[in-house]
Amino acid sequence: MPNLKIRTKLLLFSLAISTLLIVFGFVGTYGMNAMLGNTVEIIDDAKAASTNLITIESARIHFKEQVQAWKNILVRGNNPPDFEKYVAEFYLHEREVQHMLDVTGKSMRKEGISTEQLEVLRSKHTELGIKYRIALTSFDQSNPNAGKIADTQVRGVDRNVADGLTSVVLQIEKRAIENTAQDLKDAETVSDMAKNTFIGLVLAGTAVAIVITLAISRSIIGELGGEPSYAAEVTRRIAAGDLSVDIAIKPSDDSSLLVGIKQMQTALHEAIEHISTASNQLLQEASRMSTTSHQVLAGSTQQSEATASMATAMDEMTLSIEHVATSATDARDMAVEAGELSTHGENAVNGAVVEINKIAESFNHSSALICSLSEQSNQISAIVNVIKEIACRSDQPVGTECGN
Repeated sequence: MPNLKIRTKLLLFSLAISTLLIVFGFVGTYGMNAMLGNTVEIIDDAKAASTNLITIESARIHFKEQVQAWKNILVRGNNPPDFEKYVAEFYLHEREVQHMLDVTGKSMRKEGISTEQLEVLRSKHTELGIKYRIALTSFDQSNPNAGKIADTQVRGVDRNVADGLTSVVLQIEKRAIENTAQDLKDAETVSDMAKNTFIGLVLAGTAVAIVITLAISRSIIGELGGEPSYAAEVTRRIAAGDLSVDIAIKPSDDSSLLVGIKQMQTALHEAIEHISTASNQLLQEASRMSTTSHQVLAGSTQQSEATASMATAMDEMTLSIEHVATSATDARDMAVEAGELSTHGENAVNGAVVEINKIAESFNHSSALICSLSEQSNQISAIVNVIKEIACRSDQPVGTECGN
């Protein structure tokens, strides 16, 4: 279970509880069905006993009516219509008694009750009917004493049948009482068994639920490293920026959530210290950069001044070159003129020599100007080198030497 997700653990816990509930339902249903079956059996036994009692009681009633019909024959049999009427009633009740005894016998055999007494009773009733029929054959309707004569033949024979009916009734009642007592005992046994089983399952289910709950709780606390409220409080304080909170970790805990939070706390603390150090270094570098910027600004100013000086020198050099060009043009014109004059004669030679001297002086002056221009060029080269040095220093980091 340690590698399972909390959702999976809760799902397994729900499945376990559902399984227990299903088992409880099955057990309860089984117990209810057993009790229902036992109740139905009790009701069926009571119904059968009641049916037997009602049937045998009906047989007793019909037997009494049969005996009463016999008495009516003895008393009123001298009247032919009455004789026929009561004889018909006698036979009717006799048949009903036999039918009721047959029905009772079948029911008793079905219930597993001994029918020995019932069979004896049925035989006695059959014999009683035979005796009554024999007595009827000797009944003379014209004889006023015919009833007394017939009565002497069957006097007291109905007591055995009446007693037999009573014995069968008592037998059925006794068996009904015994069956009811046994059924109640069985029902109590089934009820006790269902109750004990249900209590046992409830206790077992409660124990299993407690064990599973403790296991899941222990697993969750183990994954968190402590109580959920404590982990939430620690996380809340760290999120609020309090990195000084002391997180309590169990000695053997190396993989819980609190361990991860503590590692995060340490990492955040180190990161903040690193950021603070980097910020201080950044301030120092910014200060150095500011100093370098001032130096670059000063060099730029010097470079501007040097550039201005170089521009002035270039203007002067341009003027000198223009002057040299003008002088060269004059010299060329003079040379042309001298060449023309040389063709006119010797007289022009002296003037040409004079002019040549002038030209020589002019060349001397130009040479002086060119020397001056060379010196100025050297100055310009020195200025250009200074500019290059300044430009190199502005492009290279501080402290790095510039190449040629």
